[in-house]
Amino acid sequence: MSYTKYADLSGDRTFASSCTSIINNQTPPGVNPASLPALGLNLAYAAATQSWTVGGDGVNLVFGPGDVDPAAPAGAQFYAKAGASGTDRLRIQVPGIVGVGPLEYARVASVLTNVIGQTRTYTCIIGVPTLVTDVPAATSVTYRAAYGGSVYRTSAAGGATANYSLGKTVVTLGADRITGKVTMSLHLIGTPSGGGADIDFGTVTGTADIDPATGGYYGQDWTSPTLTVRFGQFSGRFYGPQGLETEVAVSLIIEASASAPPFTLHASGTVVGIR
Repeated sequence: MSYTKYADLSGDRTFASSCTSIINNQTPPGVNPASLPALGLNLAYAAATQSWTVGGDGVNLVFGPGDVDPAAPAGAQFYAKAGASGTDRLRIQVPGIVGVGPLEYARVASVLTNVIGQTRTYTCIIGVPTLVTDVPAATSVTYRAAYGGSVYRTSAAGGATANYSLGKTVVTLGADRITGKVTMSLHLIGTPSGGGADIDFGTVTGTADIDPATGGYYGQDWTSPTLTVRFGQFSGRFYGPQGLETEVAVSLIIEASASAPPFTLHASGTVVGIR
């Protein structure tokens, strides 16, 4: 089967995304549930006006050529404009994996806006989805994968919250079309945003069910030898020929009650994978 790479898409197009979102004006930042596959924000591009419309979950935004962010890297699809409360932003980014390369059929879209008094950052997965009839020959597949996003660590002792990048997190991601399951393991490695030594937060493993009707997958079941997942979902889709690529929106609230001192993690991010 033939698929058009994202960069080669033309004309009007609409993407039904899967999203995770974080509430920035809370301490620690709040984490909203990851949406069901294709039930996140709706992103639509109109070729005639070269504009993007973003809707759903109380969001109603339009970004046009006049809103291109002058601070964006050359060629990047970054938009910014004054909103009702602060600056509204849309960024459509090319994700990739170090040592592997960029994804060709999928993108990550981030939206910053104010919804019912909450300053939210949505991180959404979009792209050219794999047809449900176009399955790989192998019964199980493994993806080379990477995590993008950050985590907020709140100490139970003093309540202080610190931010860490999770870019060094080790991801194990695989799909089995016989069982209809996707399994994802995240060995969470945090790098302090202000500098300093990395911290090994531990590992969590989630399992999701693949919907045979849509090809999307969604999971809420997590295990860990040292951590307790109090709240967590991951919502993903396959993109390109025979699921060549996959992306996942992840929401997590984790307790480390056995640590000294105990702490809580609030995380919202994405995993991207290439077979």
